[in-house]
Amino acid sequence: MNQHICEPTSPWLFPFARSLLRWLFALVFVFAGYKHITAPDGFVAITPRWVPLPDFVVWATG
Repeated sequence: MNQHICEPTSPWLFPFARSLLRWLFALVFVFAGYKHITAPDGFVAITPRWVPLPDFVVWATG
C-alpha cells in the first residue's frame, strides 16, 4: 500500500515524458521570446498602463 499515485507504469515512460515536455516548453518559450522582439504590438497592447516604457519592457522581457 505504499504506492504513489503518479508512479509510472513503465520505468522509461516517466523520464521520456518529462524530457519531451521539457523540450516542448523550451520551444514555446523560445518562440514567445522571438515574437516579443519581431512582433511586439500584441504584447504592448496587453501591457498594463501603469508599466513605464511598455515598448522597452516588452523588448527587454523578450
